[in-house]
Amino acid sequence: MTPPDGVATIDRLPARTRKPVPGSIIQTWTRERFTKETCVKAIEETGAGVVTHSNRFSTCRMVGIRSELLNDPTVWAETKAVFVSNTDQFHRTVATHLWTTGSKMFVAPGSDPQGTKLRKVMDTDLQILQECWGMEGASCDDKKPTDPGPVPTKPFDGGPRNFVDWYTKESAREPSTVTFQTDRSDASKLTSTMIAEYPEIAQQQDIDKVSYHTMATKIVWVDGLSRDFAADDTFRCDNAKYLRARHGCVWRRTVEVNGESGPIGKADIEATYPAPYSMAPEWAQHVLKAQNKPTQTQPYAPDPNQPGAPRDPFGWGGTFNIAGGPSRPSADLPLTRIYQGSHNRRTTQGQHAATQANANRNMVRRACNHLNRTPPGVTTPECDEYPFASTWQGAQYTNDAATKAKPWKFSVKYIGHRANNDAGRDLRLFYSWAHVLHGGDPFRVAVLDAPASRAGHEEAVREFAQRKDAQAQRGTRAPRAFAPEDLCTNPDIPGGFEFVCDYDEEWVKFDNGTFQAFVIGKDGQAYTNWTRADGSWAGWQNFGGWHDGGIEVVDHSGGYVKVRTTGTDGQPYYKERTAATGAWSEWHK
Repeated sequence: MTPPDGVATIDRLPARTRKPVPGSIIQTWTRERFTKETCVKAIEETGAGVVTHSNRFSTCRMVGIRSELLNDPTVWAETKAVFVSNTDQFHRTVATHLWTTGSKMFVAPGSDPQGTKLRKVMDTDLQILQECWGMEGASCDDKKPTDPGPVPTKPFDGGPRNFVDWYTKESAREPSTVTFQTDRSDASKLTSTMIAEYPEIAQQQDIDKVSYHTMATKIVWVDGLSRDFAADDTFRCDNAKYLRARHGCVWRRTVEVNGESGPIGKADIEATYPAPYSMAPEWAQHVLKAQNKPTQTQPYAPDPNQPGAPRDPFGWGGTFNIAGGPSRPSADLPLTRIYQGSHNRRTTQGQHAATQANANRNMVRRACNHLNRTPPGVTTPECDEYPFASTWQGAQYTNDAATKAKPWKFSVKYIGHRANNDAGRDLRLFYSWAHVLHGGDPFRVAVLDAPASRAGHEEAVREFAQRKDAQAQRGTRAPRAFAPEDLCTNPDIPGGFEFVCDYDEEWVKFDNGTFQAFVIGKDGQAYTNWTRADGSWAGWQNFGGWHDGGIEVVDHSGGYVKVRTTGTDGQPYYKERTAATGAWSEWHK
């Protein structure tokens, strides 16, 4: 991906930055933030008052500030305030940087021979500030809404200043900055208003330690010479144990307010999963066709809706979440994640998370049985699905009574196992690094740098095969231990067993109602745990082998299960469970 010129990146990263999937851009993409230049460019190209980076960690807005005399249009001066507000991927903080740009003045000929009017215009005082507060039980800078006194308020540059100070700030190299630190107590409570505004809170609140905070940006004229400005933005912080990037915050909603005109716009903020075409060309081709030509994919459905397509007003492969965008099927329908590792959490319609993901796979398996299992040119074919089985909008969605009236569909296609494996690993990486929580956390899928012709696709497939062959020839790497920042736990399973966040968990639900979970431990080996008939846990057991990727279910029918992983030689390995005995095979290619 080539972002707009000047996109900033955050220097601080956890210790281990090796790309788990060749061609993946997730780790660098989640570090991108707006700069002054890219913020101005985004605002000017879209005409919007506020835009949001596709990774949900950065917002930018530009506000005109005009100083003029009452009922005297002959003399005025103006500048534009550029606000870039960044949440932190690894900490519960939010920082806003302020620049000015586009400063200019006007003096009508002969209207101010002594410069008196212009001095008055320039000397008027205004204050630019931010306020921050949280839901009940949450705080900004340790100040809760229920505490006496005003909410935490921080002025830029220390307080009221002459307009001329902001006018001339355009030449300053460094921005003015304010920062808020957020917190959440275990006594945080939901209100009916908040649940109505953010329905996903009910599923995220207790287990993911979620809190919602509002930050108000204000421009206040001390002498009332011009109209004040105020805009509220909402950000969400969490401490989900199953995410690598825990203890972080993302932007959730923007609301524009301008003086006395009231709200003039409100937008929910979504993430975008950025997937370079070259990372897994066969998979990328399937996703693009499912999104843009759903009537040409299998199983067939007339007039289908296909969720998860990106909005891309800039054409560079990012998403700034602005209404409109390219015309394509169901561009307004995002995907939402099912965190199947939760044994207790339920989906919107009351299903256990693992149950819903399992039902998605069963629907996909039945559809795949009607396809050619050995398509020409595909090495070791595996059935791929879109939308993903790990989303609420997966294949089972079309089979639920509450949604049968909707012309929704899913798509299946056999692709090579190496492309399917790499794409699955990268999706898990996206979930972990982009703070994608279970239940109602919207995201879209953007395939980047797609070739314009079939010849371009075939060349991408050849280059992918050469890269994977070269990886195989390098042989087996020594297994590595993982650092503490690489590790997660599942709060629903007793014992606090640590596993590699980037590889996520994989779950199976059997016909008797029991579950089995698979993870990669901190020593790089596979482990499994399962529930007994009475609901108790058997305890984590070594599942064999050294691994350089997570475990994924590629086939499941009744008691039969087939799982896949990536070995330290970069090659896929498989293991099967016999339905009759419940015994597992050894790992094999």
